[in-house]
Amino acid sequence: MLAPRTMPSTLLLAASLLAAQPLAAQLLPAAAVAAAPTPVLAYQGRLLEASLPVTGARTFTFSVLDSSGTELWNSGTQSVSVNSGLYGVELGAAPMTAIPVTLLGLPNLKLRVVVSGTTLSPDTDLVPALQARAAFEVTGSFAGDLSGTQSTLSLQRLQGIPLDLTTTAPVSGQGLVYNGSKFLPGTVTGATGPAGATGPAGPAGPTGATGSAGPAGATGPQGPVGIAGTNGKTVLNGALVPTAAQGTDGDFYLNTATSTLFGPKGVVTTGQWPVSGTSLVGTAGPAGATGAAGPTGATGTAGPAGTAGVTGPVGATGANGKSVLNGLVAPTAAQGTDGDFYLNTATSTLFGPKGAVTAGQWPAGTSLVGTAGPTGPVGAQGATGPTLNLKQVALLRWWDANGSGTTLAFNRPWGVAFDGECVWVVGQADNTVTKVRASDGSVVGTYNVGTSPRAIAYDGLCIWVANSASNNVTKLKASDGSLVGTYSVGTAPSAITFDGLWIWVANSGSNNVTKLNSYWGTPVGTYAVGTTPLAIAFDGLNGIWVSNNGSGNVTKLNNGDGSLVGTYAVGSGPQGLAFDGVNLWVAVSASAKVSKLKLSDGSVLGSSALSSPSALAFDGAFLWVASATDSTVTKVRVSDGVVGVPYPVGNMPRGIAFDGASVWVASYGDNTLSKL
Repeated sequence: MLAPRTMPSTLLLAASLLAAQPLAAQLLPAAAVAAAPTPVLAYQGRLLEASLPVTGARTFTFSVLDSSGTELWNSGTQSVSVNSGLYGVELGAAPMTAIPVTLLGLPNLKLRVVVSGTTLSPDTDLVPALQARAAFEVTGSFAGDLSGTQSTLSLQRLQGIPLDLTTTAPVSGQGLVYNGSKFLPGTVTGATGPAGATGPAGPAGPTGATGSAGPAGATGPQGPVGIAGTNGKTVLNGALVPTAAQGTDGDFYLNTATSTLFGPKGVVTTGQWPVSGTSLVGTAGPAGATGAAGPTGATGTAGPAGTAGVTGPVGATGANGKSVLNGLVAPTAAQGTDGDFYLNTATSTLFGPKGAVTAGQWPAGTSLVGTAGPTGPVGAQGATGPTLNLKQVALLRWWDANGSGTTLAFNRPWGVAFDGECVWVVGQADNTVTKVRASDGSVVGTYNVGTSPRAIAYDGLCIWVANSASNNVTKLKASDGSLVGTYSVGTAPSAITFDGLWIWVANSGSNNVTKLNSYWGTPVGTYAVGTTPLAIAFDGLNGIWVSNNGSGNVTKLNNGDGSLVGTYAVGSGPQGLAFDGVNLWVAVSASAKVSKLKLSDGSVLGSSALSSPSALAFDGAFLWVASATDSTVTKVRVSDGVVGVPYPVGNMPRGIAFDGASVWVASYGDNTLSKL
């Protein structure tokens, strides 16, 4: 049996130091740094194991180094929860050691990340940048009496009573006088009365006794042990074809007697192996023809022997049969011939047949290792060590970022997705998808897809687009936008998501969900949901959630076999969905609220009032809510549902995505893409 392995790869990480300096264009000097708030590094990343997104807890250590490699700060060992490959932490926040404020005055700092004892390489520069909030803050009972901005602040009321300083402007020596309906400037000093007699000094009161210390609180009960993680998928082998009792869905099986590969189990029928496997041996080349016999020499007269006959030519060598090659790295173009297969034994990845896409070239490989199960209880032996991340991003956040940055023009933009480097935007009116570099907003390319595309998803290698009018999905390579394939689904597909193994498509016209094999694009199953499904999301465990706009509820399916887990009422007109690592959020548009649902039973844990919410994105701490009718995006704190200040964007925002540092919003009504 082939054993899965992991190999480290280079980490790509971007980080920014944001100083609390309102107008300066450089880092704070040491003297000024001391007065700044304690910095906190809100850090997000994406972690893969055996080329698949991780779900479960992993051990991380973060540290900041100076230019000589000396460590200036260390987070200590931290257990971090990872869901669908995504994780987020606040470095420097309790219970970690605080990040020293003096680090803001130092140049050439590096960030080092260690995952389960493996140091990600190379260390990444922390580049100084600026971001500040207002230079003042008003809290308490007077906060509602004030309005304005940092540069212009107006006091409009005193404890709820109107204040009028414009009808009669105040002059020196006046105070505020209440006239029964409002405060006005006026003279408040009466005639000077006679001085009162000085009273005798009272005796000093006794010093109060110091209270005794309260008793220590009782130690809380130990939390329950988490459930054991499910087994990862396996490559089995034997000298016969596999039986239904062997393996679990997702496993592969190699018949070593015939060199035939079966799998994955359950891809056609749950619990069953595919009827026919794939032979890993090419057909034998034809035998070379036998050379013609030379003519017999004539019989001579008695005496000298006749001349010997000429030997016929040797027949041509038959062509070689195809082979299964192997090695510890990916195959090169020089290895093998068209038709051959190649097994990377270090990563359990099968390539081939060579030349299937381009003559003389190997196609992308297929991992023979199933998705790793979630981490078991604390103290149990870890399963497989992590491979290093494809991409990671980080942001040192001081206060809210405010305002709109890059704005680009599109033709009826709808869905938005981020691939770790670029933002992909659906253009519904011209049947295209556009690739935009997240760092500078430049357009990398525009590629044709199906008719009236609406939704988009990224599977780690490819971009998937749901085309609502042509009833299919388009698969493109994220690297260059080239077409991989087009696959039929249900009627009017309107939403799409990836669960780490399968592609799920919500079909609003046929009221069902289609499950596709993410490698071949073949349909695995179709499952009924509610009326007019408009959004779909994976909860990082085993749930696929669908918002049913027409029936006012959400449906939860098991992502293994598509079985119905439950249907939960949420209110009128549900649309966008987002998973925050613990709970699921749904935008209930017609009911003007966003609601937080408990994963285990779909119960509503709380709701926040917002005008016509349509699309949602999660940044690791906050939910970003696009409101279709008032053209804004609003932050909601997921811990307690507190609603922040709305930010203006384009008309009718429909799509929203977070790239690790900024939020991107596609506005259908005025054909713009905004970066916040």
